[in-house]
Amino acid sequence: WDAMIILWEEIAKEEDDKLAGRACYNLALAYEVKEDFMAANQWIRKSIFHYKKMKSKSVEFEMVKEYTMELIKRTKNKKKLDLFFKE
Repeated sequence: WDAMIILWEEIAKEEDDKLAGRACYNLALAYEVKEDFMAANQWIRKSIFHYKKMKSKSVEFEMVKEYTMELIKRTKNKKKLDLFFKE
């Protein structure tokens, strides 16, 4: 994942909002897999920002919104589990 994160971070700087939005989405997924929920939430917000700037919303934007809701739930559950197990 680390090599892909480096690549996607570069692509996330692109001026093309669709390309940057995709890269930010991928970064959110990558950081969630690494259990860095703070970074995952930051990247998904950046992805939404890029998709909202596009004149016509793609089908991908719906997928981003659905994943955002799942990520919020998973983040809350992770916090509860950490409290329960005192991590």
